Amino acid sequence: MLQYLYHEGQQRRFCNTGCLNMFKKKNTKVLPCAWCNTLGKNFDMIANVDTSGKMDFFCSLCCITSYKVKQSGTIGPKTKCKFCKKTLSDSLYYNMADRVVHQFCSPNCWTNFQQSSPEGSIQLNCTYCHNIFSGKPEILDWQGSVRQFCCKVCCEDYKRLHGVVSVCEYCKQEKILHEKIKFSGVEKNFCSEGCVLLYKQDFTKKLGLCCITCAYCSQTCRRGVTKELDGNTWDFCGEECKSKYLLWYFKVSRRLPIKFGLLALAFALTILFCFLFHFRSWARRKFNTCRRELVFFLRS
Repeated sequence: MLQYLYHEGQQRRFCNTGCLNMFKKKNTKVLPCAWCNTLGKNFDMIANVDTSGKMDFFCSLCCITSYKVKQSGTIGPKTKCKFCKKTLSDSLYYNMADRVVHQFCSPNCWTNFQQSSPEGSIQLNCTYCHNIFSGKPEILDWQGSVRQFCCKVCCEDYKRLHGVVSVCEYCKQEKILHEKIKFSGVEKNFCSEGCVLLYKQDFTKKLGLCCITCAYCSQTCRRGVTKELDGNTWDFCGEECKSKYLLWYFKVSRRLPIKFGLLALAFALTILFCFLFHFRSWARRKFNTCRRELVFFLRS
């Protein structure tokens, strides 16, 4: 299997792991960490390429995350360590969770904070910048493993740094992977959105009217089966996708009446409360008016 290595600003390709290890052995250097200045071998450190193309090396995830948070310009004045609550010294480490910057006194406190997850929320760790996030991740499925990223920018930077390249199915050129899409059950790699659209056009012309997009798995393929639901016709690539879609559909259908019933009950209670409130106010005003008229009548 081909091996890739980003070295000194160039993407290098090797035929096997043995050649890659031999290259690393010949080109090993001792470099200081760009954050804490700890010395380490270049291939054992974490490389980072900034927006200007400059490459820096870091000895740990703690250091590279601290560097990225500081570069973002969102850090504030010194506070106590987020984990152990001690007073911070000159050596600071940073982490950002859900756009909130936290400060730490040591790498140990930083690591312990990373491993702790707040109750009631799912915490994810970005494969590239290593920040904690809880939103929808960007997914990269590459060489049998799935990686998750906090944003599209981190995903694209990871692809460039780690040589995530493939031969585009449309233009036949070896470029950075843009997207994987299934066509008739076969996964295809593409280098850009333009190649995806052009390949889809050619694929649709070949199949003609039989070409559909599966309602469940979203792959472009020949029509396998159809199903009519509530006056709408849905196309599927096969019986498996059809059965999975129907299972999901009827689960949602059973929940909707309960949901709308609860909404209707809440609306009815709100109307009743408003009516009783206004009726009470009207009755009080009517009572005060009658009392004043009775007092005036008795005095006269």
